[in-house]
Amino acid sequence: MHTIFQKIKVEETELHCVFHRDSPVVMCHGGAYTSLCALIWALPILSDADQLASLAKVSTFFSRGLEFLYIADIAAFQEDYRHRMEADQFDFMPVSFGGEKGGIFDVSVMHPPRILEKCLVFFVESDHTHSPYKVTFSLPFQERICEALYEPLPLLNASVNSSINTCTGISSRVF
Repeated sequence: MHTIFQKIKVEETELHCVFHRDSPVVMCHGGAYTSLCALIWALPILSDADQLASLAKVSTFFSRGLEFLYIADIAAFQEDYRHRMEADQFDFMPVSFGGEKGGIFDVSVMHPPRILEKCLVFFVESDHTHSPYKVTFSLPFQERICEALYEPLPLLNASVNSSINTCTGISSRVF
């Protein structure tokens, strides 16, 4: 018996995200899927335009496990983030992968999942730091290899702190 870490609803189907030997696995219709491509072949509705949020959640699970969490309610995240910044509750949050301080992420650039230039674009937060990231996931999925790029959001006043947010992001390959 596996511990279900996340449940994702795709119309009437419920996907169960579990780990098997430290690798992400999605259980669906009695099958265990170890790759995003295999899951989409088994459940093609997952790639429909009205399922972008579900696709974003499952692609994040396959590419980064539980390291990042899909941001479903962007307005609520933006409000919470602003409150944390106003209360100076960001000392624990690195603003770049190098851990330098001195900036606040521009959360106004966030939007619901969408397809832009043959990529699925959506937003996640680090489970550890709660810092927001933009995810760009390559399409189409039929090529068996999907690439995901996790980039920290731009900083407010980036021209003043131009050296702070220079990291290009975290790249993942999902089969």
